[in-house]
Amino acid sequence: MSARMMWRCAATGAALVWVVSALVLGQARSVQPGDPLPGLTPPEFEEFRLGLDDFLEVETAEEGLGPAFNGTSCAACHNVPAVGGISPVAEVRAGRQMPDGSFAALDPGGESLFHLFSIPGHACQPTIPRDANVIVRRVPLPLFGAGLACAQSPKPVRIGVATSGGTTLPALVISQRKLDEKHGLKIEWVRLDQAALQKAFALRQFDVSFAEVASDLIRQRARGDKVKSVYAGIMANVYLLVKKDAPYKTIADLKGKKLGLYSLTSSSTAAIVRMVREKWKLELRKDFELVVAPPPVLAGLLQKGDIEGMINVDPLVLRLLESGNYRQILDADGEWQAQKGARLLVTTLAAWDDYAQKNPDEIRRLIRAYKEAVEIIGKDPQVYVSTGFIKDTPETVKLFHERFSKLYTGQWNQALIDSNRAVFDTAIEMGNLESVPADWYTFEYAN
Repeated sequence: MSARMMWRCAATGAALVWVVSALVLGQARSVQPGDPLPGLTPPEFEEFRLGLDDFLEVETAEEGLGPAFNGTSCAACHNVPAVGGISPVAEVRAGRQMPDGSFAALDPGGESLFHLFSIPGHACQPTIPRDANVIVRRVPLPLFGAGLACAQSPKPVRIGVATSGGTTLPALVISQRKLDEKHGLKIEWVRLDQAALQKAFALRQFDVSFAEVASDLIRQRARGDKVKSVYAGIMANVYLLVKKDAPYKTIADLKGKKLGLYSLTSSSTAAIVRMVREKWKLELRKDFELVVAPPPVLAGLLQKGDIEGMINVDPLVLRLLESGNYRQILDADGEWQAQKGARLLVTTLAAWDDYAQKNPDEIRRLIRAYKEAVEIIGKDPQVYVSTGFIKDTPETVKLFHERFSKLYTGQWNQALIDSNRAVFDTAIEMGNLESVPADWYTFEYAN
């Protein structure tokens, strides 16, 4: 059984809530092992169904099974008298009894389990060492009733979220639509501006972040902090604006001109450096006179004519476009898709490793709540007003929906990671990153 399966069995076993406690509650109808408790609410039954699906899912080597294992699914070991029960096959455990009578594991990590099977090829079939003097067989324990323990009031999870911008909208939807309750979560939001949020997460003032900039997390991981991205956040909302009557049509037309830039160290800037180099054969830091300043300052400089164009972020860019005095000539995410065939990742949902490993089911439910919030954002333009994200005219709401609904993606896969590797390589070249650890992300909780 893989580590992923072991966690899944522990977590999804909690969704299999049944018999003994049901009988104690005196239900008139006989509840059989493997049945959900009578009277579950629709959200509770959905959790039961999802847990049962996970419990029955057959794993493959490509998904992390092996090289040695006891079963290809949780239910392969827990199925008597029903799914979630004991096993017809006893597992093998071995170790050493020391002269003082204490037990010593044969594995440095303290593991005593020896798997019975191995994947085809059978090159890694475990064998019990000759110095083992304690060998026992143990029938896996039933998981009936485990869900009742987990159904108690959940412990609050502290989640950091930005006070404004695209990363905060899913959090507002989760709260307003009570998606946290639907998915069995109790959330304590920690709301800070983006800069303070990054520092607070690094100091571990909360365990999960809804707005961790991917390049910042990579930098954090490289210096030894055990943090990891668990799901995609928002894509790039970075654009190049010029005045409406300016003659410029592409960024190449601004060569040699004063160009405002909101950040020289952001991953979006690294992406723009890459795109400008590959498509227009120009170097952003050499072929343009860059003026680096905070987003509001850049807007003022562009209005006064002190710069010819600016690379800036929404919602400030959107507000300027709404005035009718400016034109957009570059969409960083759109251009990245055109050149690379994938989205330009900016932020991720991130968690500290030990927290995620101790609470895997909670992280999975949190991701499900986030994905549902994103679906709502994509379908319901009124969500911007109902959550208090903006208070504007129907025309402005429509404009927000057209731009913000595209910031989120249902993708969290290797293709997205691989396409953004070029961004991180460019950030290394620019001196903004030192290295990219291979384990800065995981797909373990996204299913």
